[in-house]
Formats: sequence, structure tokens, C-alpha cells
Amino acid sequence: MTVQPLKKDRPNIINRTLSYLDFYFKAITLNSIHSPFLFKLLSEGFDTEKLYYDYQVIESIRAQYLENHNPIIINDLGAGSSSKTNDRTISSIAKSSSSNVNKCRLLANLTRFFSPQRTLELGTNLGLSTAYLMAGYNKTHLDTVEGDKSLHNMSKSAFKSLGLDIKVHNLPFKQFLDSSEAKTYDFAFIDGNHTYKATLFHFDKIFSPLLSKQVLIFDDIYWSKGMTKAWEEIKAKIDHGFTIDIFTMGIVCYDTEYPTSKHIRYIPRKLKPWSLGLFG
Repeated sequence: MTVQPLKKDRPNIINRTLSYLDFYFKAITLNSIHSPFLFKLLSEGFDTEKLYYDYQVIESIRAQYLENHNPIIINDLGAGSSSKTNDRTISSIAKSSSSNVNKCRLLANLTRFFSPQRTLELGTNLGLSTAYLMAGYNKTHLDTVEGDKSLHNMSKSAFKSLGLDIKVHNLPFKQFLDSSEAKTYDFAFIDGNHTYKATLFHFDKIFSPLLSKQVLIFDDIYWSKGMTKAWEEIKAKIDHGFTIDIFTMGIVCYDTEYPTSKHIRYIPRKLKPWSLGLFG
């Protein structure tokens, strides 16, 4: 997860609370899943209880970050800002802006499940989620983009210590997407510029109906009304495959083998034990 921009669609606590209540009562569990593909994906890909050795190694890097109280100056290239700075400590960034362990494990599970050939991450931050993406499937070609030079250098150092072959680009997202073959990525994790306009721009740049299969993951889709609106518009553009709303993220599984699209809100059974497939 990249450091949040100084100017962005502002989160609204009341709106997020109401959104979660609506999500919770409409979300379905595995009890309601009839598609064999979806059942396999949700039961295997979303099982974050499994531990792998690589996870422990990456978490040792997180532990180092959390103990590092050195100041770092962030050159914010987020929404509406190209030169503003933000004084932080490495520890505070690791605590508040990096993807948590559960989300990182989910990302690793998803790359393991889909085995993508080309993976893109927008928002390297300190590189924890990036390392997990590679841990899930280390045969992928992985590009990650970070606008801030300090975070870019730190993540590169972390990848070197982990022995990971990851291409780290120190560019604004728009510049990278305009200059790259963005529509050739069959897996992308989009996290960084949490605004309606930027989210749709990233989708339009990366999504390719010419690919038979493509997975796009959008972080914090209920961050603000703008982000939720962007997610709803993205769902409307998917005509083959599935979209999965897990509240913290929105996942697009585009697949031309499916003649239509299905959109679900998913929640683990342990969080909704009373659901017997009769609701949602």
C-alpha cells in the first residue's frame, strides 16, 4: 500500500460504517456459492491461515521497518499534488500505510492461484505487498511502480535482501502507464491514488478485453464515496467472468470463457455463521 496522498477523496467514517452494514447483510458465504470455479477460488485462494516459509522471511522485513524510527521525507505524487512533502518515520509508514499481514497473504494466495505471466502493482510503498505477490508465484514478471524516491530506494533494498527479481519503477502512475504496455498485464494490484478519477483512469489503462483472462484488484473500494462509485462503474464494464467485493478490496476476474458476468459480495463463514445460503 502506498502512502496516502495529501489530496484525495476524503474518507467518511459514517459513510464507511453504513457501507459496511449494507455489505455485511448482502454478502454471501461459501454456502451460497454454486460456481465450481468460484468455490475453488474462495475456498483455496482466500484461505489466509496457511503459512509458508517465505511469509516469515518477508515479515522479518516488516519487523525491521516497525523498529526503524528514522525520519523519511515523502515527496507526494498523489492526487492533485506533484511536489508536496510529508515528514514521517519509517515505523509510522509501516504501521499505517503498508498492507497488513492478512491482505498480503491474500495477495500471495491469488497470484499462486492464477499463476500470472505478467504482474503489475501500482503503489510499492515499502515493498511488503510486492514481496508477497512474488512469493505467491515467483515465475511471474513483476513490475511495481512507486512515485516517491525514498520509498522506491527502500523497497529496492528490501527486494535485494530477499533475493527477489522485481522491476521497481520510480515514476508517477500516469507516466508509467502512458509509456508501458499496460494492457498486457494479466494480474494487477492497484493501490495508491484513492480517487474516483484516478481509479477509473487506471482501470481504463490496464483492463484489456483482448486478454482471455485478467485479474485486477482494487484496494480500499469503500475508502470514500468516490472510490465506491468508481468500483460500481468498473463492475458495470465487466461482461465476462466475476467481480468479488470483500469490502477491503474489489477483485475483477475477467474470463472470456464465461458468457456473462456475476457480481458477488463475499464474507468468510466465520464472520457470518448464521448464513445458510438463504440470504444474499
